[in-house]
Amino acid sequence: MASATMNRNAFKETLPAISIIIITLNEEKVLPVLLQELEKQSYQNFQLIILDSNSSDSTQQVAQKYTHLGESFIFHNCGVTKGP
Repeated sequence: MASATMNRNAFKETLPAISIIIITLNEEKVLPVLLQELEKQSYQNFQLIILDSNSSDSTQQVAQKYTHLGESFIFHNCGVTKGP
């Protein structure tokens, strides 16, 4: 039983406490400011997920400058989104 508890605790320690999800569409001017502010935070136990709606500006290039955040940073281009 102690082994299972220890495994669960180890698993919890490897997961980020929160996930921040940002949905973007042509946000090349705003995104750097947001990402710089997130980098400055003293609390760093978070995962950042950027979902891009096929931006036509340099949003993707701006986001990829932050890949140094490692596994806690995920960028995904969702392609063209279709609203109602």
